[in-house]
Amino acid sequence: MMLIGYGFAHAQNATEDDHAKAMRLSLEAGGMKIKTYPLYSKDYGPFLLKLGFSPVIVVNYIPRKGDIRVFQPYPGGDPEGHVDMYTGHQWVSDFKEDNFWPSAKYKKYHPSFKVYKWLSK
Repeated sequence: MMLIGYGFAHAQNATEDDHAKAMRLSLEAGGMKIKTYPLYSKDYGPFLLKLGFSPVIVVNYIPRKGDIRVFQPYPGGDPEGHVDMYTGHQWVSDFKEDNFWPSAKYKKYHPSFKVYKWLSK
């Protein structure tokens, strides 16, 4: 069984704008063997599919430990987008998030996002 999510143990209380790196380190800490990876958070969707993750329908969605969200950029925001993982208690990227939206700007603009789940093989 994969133990994903434990790579976020050093997440800060505020962002350091390195969400993609935090995600890669978390996946590696969970046992994933990663040779190439996306540089930008917004590009993690196809990468996760190749690793064996499956997309989740977000209607009536309840997060589960290990779920990963990939956000596209919002207008005027960071062009890299955002990626985070649910620890079972909160969403975490390179920082610990307070609620469903990673920041006030994401909450304001509601950019598109997808959720991915690891399905054990």
